[in-house]
Amino acid sequence: WLEEGLSPLTDEVQVLRHCPAWPERRVDSLREAVSNYKGLRNIHRDVQCVTAALHKEAIILDIYLPRVQPLLQRAEDKTNELQRMREKDEKKYRDLGIPFDWSIYHRLKMAMNELAGMILKKALEEIASELPGMGKPEEQPVLVSLVAFLFRVYKFAGGFHPEIIADFEKFDKMVTDASECLEND
Repeated sequence: WLEEGLSPLTDEVQVLRHCPAWPERRVDSLREAVSNYKGLRNIHRDVQCVTAALHKEAIILDIYLPRVQPLLQRAEDKTNELQRMREKDEKKYRDLGIPFDWSIYHRLKMAMNELAGMILKKALEEIASELPGMGKPEEQPVLVSLVAFLFRVYKFAGGFHPEIIADFEKFDKMVTDASECLEND
C-alpha cells in the first residue's frame, strides 16, 4: 500500500506534502529568502571584487566602464525586484519566523557607491593629462559614459559620500575649463 501511494511521487517535496505536520509554506518561504539573499550577496561580492581590482590596477576608462555597467544593471534589477515585494515578504518572513538580513540592501548600495568613487578617482587621474587634447568634452563617449554611470549610481545608492561629491566637482571644473579653453581658441 505505501509503495503504491509513494511510487508516482518523484521528489522529496511531493513525499513530504503527504505528511500532515510538514510546514510546506515555511519551507517554500525559506527557500525564497535564501535565494533572494544569495542573489544580493553575490552581486555585493562582485562589486567588492571589482573595487579591489581597481585598487590594484591602473584604470583605462574605455575598458572598465563597459565592464561595470552590467554589474550596476544587475544590482538595480535585483534590488528593484526585491523592493517591490519587500513589504509583503518582510511580513511573511516575520510571521513564519524566518530571519532575513535586510541590511544587505544598504551594504550593496554602499559598495556600489565606493566603486563609483574609485572609478571617478581613477578617471580624474587618467583624464587630467588627456583632457586638453581630447576635443570637446561633451563629444567624448568615455566622458559621457562616465557621467551616465555616476548618475545611475547616484540614483541607485541614494546619493554620494562627500568625498565623491568633491571629486565630482573637480571633474566638473576640469571639463568646464577644457571646454572654455576650446571655445577661446
